[in-house]
Amino acid sequence: MVVHNWRSYKDAKKFIHSLNLKSKNEWAEYAKYNEKPKDIPTGVRQVYKKEWKGWGDWLGTGTIATYNMQYRSFSEARKFGHSIKARTSQEWKEQTKSGKKPDDIPSDIRNHYKNKGWKGWADFLNTKEKPKKERYRSFKEAREYAHSLKFESGKHWENYCKSGKRPYDIPRHPERHYKDWKGMGDWLGTGRIASINMQYRSFEDAREFVRKLKLKDIQEWKEYTRSGKKPDDIPANLYQTYKGKFKAGDWLGTGRIANQDRKYRSFSEARKFACSLNLKGESEWSKYSGSGKRPNYIPGHPQHVYEEWKDWGDFLGTGNVAPKNRKFLPWPEAKKEYQRLGKKYGLTNLEEFMNFFRKNSVKLPKNLPLAPWMYYTKAKVWRKMKK
Repeated sequence: MVVHNWRSYKDAKKFIHSLNLKSKNEWAEYAKYNEKPKDIPTGVRQVYKKEWKGWGDWLGTGTIATYNMQYRSFSEARKFGHSIKARTSQEWKEQTKSGKKPDDIPSDIRNHYKNKGWKGWADFLNTKEKPKKERYRSFKEAREYAHSLKFESGKHWENYCKSGKRPYDIPRHPERHYKDWKGMGDWLGTGRIASINMQYRSFEDAREFVRKLKLKDIQEWKEYTRSGKKPDDIPANLYQTYKGKFKAGDWLGTGRIANQDRKYRSFSEARKFACSLNLKGESEWSKYSGSGKRPNYIPGHPQHVYEEWKDWGDFLGTGNVAPKNRKFLPWPEAKKEYQRLGKKYGLTNLEEFMNFFRKNSVKLPKNLPLAPWMYYTKAKVWRKMKK
């Protein structure tokens, strides 16, 4: 058993405060990539579990973990609810997200104060909510207000609603409340027509237009649709609009055939071709496949195409057998062999062992896996090789 001489929690915390880290994620990044002192553990919550008070205490940010927070009583929280201008539960949620809510009032107040005085939103916010049809402005008045904001997209409207600036008598989701709803373009005054109401060109007319663009592949088509140059009456979602007709090579005029529509050579023919290339492994095959030299009748990912697939050693003719297909020694024999190798090369732990056989010309016997814990259920006892 390895015994660590860790710093005291107080001294370790003092050092961490000096780093000015702001969050748990920043600590994880620091612990992983920087020169962390060896006497400060990475798993701080486990090592200092008796003294642990949360990430705010460890990092010095002052942030208190939710489970350690002392919240106000319901009556005090309700006083705050009465003091703000929120009239509905949605407006309360928007204000809490804007940073106006004190930390000692929970975000999920309904569940937190359940059976502690909670009687509903009207009681908490000191307002008697009217029926929605009476509370909101007419569609015409609400739309005029939305036009005055001069927003260009639904995303702008969504961000505005989150800001807490939206008047309470204009709904956040107007499409749910107004029968006159015709789309976000009509609501904001941009003139854009919702996809469900758009009358698109026929497939043949749209394809004729696109072919003149001389785009090389579907990725260039996607970039073109995002550029803002695409006519509104040609859809971006081609698969859905032109269902059963759309094929990328035909649409762009390149003549390319989609993978699922290609007819590949048989496995034996493909393997014979692959063996003739004298490639050494999967990485070299991937590089060759992406070079543009691979024939269209040979798949780039043969392991997903052929049922006869065994491994890359078999496909490329190198004779290398994938670890999952190898026959390894039984664990008692393998354990002795690992210990023998560790003693021979002066290796005392897993990291040293793996680095040695990865970086040196010395080869690990083929009947031993480099990562024993993946193949032997009892291999956890091998964590320390040297007794």
